[in-house]
Amino acid sequence: VDPRAAQEYKEGSDIDWEDAIAADGIWSNSAKGDRSPDILVNNT
Repeated sequence: VDPRAAQEYKEGSDIDWEDAIAADGIWSNSAKGDRSPDILVNNT
């Protein structure tokens, strides 16, 4: 997450989430770094 965008959001500003998120994708276990298979993501 972009720290400036996080601070703006915390202060109540609307932010563009596309620019605020550093990594796109869906994680099945972010602590382990496991991503969900693309086939599952595309079917949801």
